[in-house]
Amino acid sequence: MSQEEREQNRKDQYGTKTRYRNFTKDVLIGKLAEKGIEAKGNLKQVQALCAAQNILTNYEETEIKEGWEGKAKGMEQILWERGWIDVKRPHNDYTKLGTKDSMGSIQKDTSLLELLANCADFENEETMLQANGQEMGILVDRTPKCHCELAGEGIEYSWGCAKTFYRRQPLKMKRGKANFRVTVQQCFSREILTIERIRLFSQRARAYMLAYQMLHQEEEEWLSSTDMDMKHSTSCPVNVEKILKKFKTHRCAMDFNNAFCKATFTKSE
Repeated sequence: MSQEEREQNRKDQYGTKTRYRNFTKDVLIGKLAEKGIEAKGNLKQVQALCAAQNILTNYEETEIKEGWEGKAKGMEQILWERGWIDVKRPHNDYTKLGTKDSMGSIQKDTSLLELLANCADFENEETMLQANGQEMGILVDRTPKCHCELAGEGIEYSWGCAKTFYRRQPLKMKRGKANFRVTVQQCFSREILTIERIRLFSQRARAYMLAYQMLHQEEEEWLSSTDMDMKHSTSCPVNVEKILKKFKTHRCAMDFNNAFCKATFTKSE
């Protein structure tokens, strides 16, 4: 885009065409609430109720060609400003996930997500929870993504234990809202999630933490070592890759350690 085209598209441009758009259901319910009317039902029912009260259900909107000023930047724009985009390459080469070569392999240098992941500020960006906690003077420390076996004090094992109990209940105890709520409350009661079980879950989570810490230390030693015999003999990088592949998914304790959850629940019966 030339400099002249950038200036032309800077501001929002209002056209001469207009169109009518319907108010959303929430907006209509709010308008009815202003008149002291409580509305329920689907959108058509709410619209009919508004029509009976002489409340407009749509509004006129002028066609707008949005400009780029004041708008959020896209991934490609950010990467172009940082020099990650090769202007000599065709524009269509860069996509969100990347284009494939003649062999069908993804070219990582054409993936906008991969390129952004190489930017330090994006890689180390704080979550909204961490940012809000910092403003309040609270340190929010999160566990690694996709490794729920490390979360908290074994909270995923507590979920797994509660799910095990729920699945063992007869179907009649789950039918109906009242029965369902009673059964769920029982799943999370102290009768099921006892202090002994909670401590056992915490112990298992800490065992995983120590295992990952050991592998991390061995990996650092492997990378910093100048001893070629050590680099050939150690299997730490291979172990780390196996662990990452095995646990690289969103799941609960029932998925990756179902036997432990069932055994914990069965022993105390």
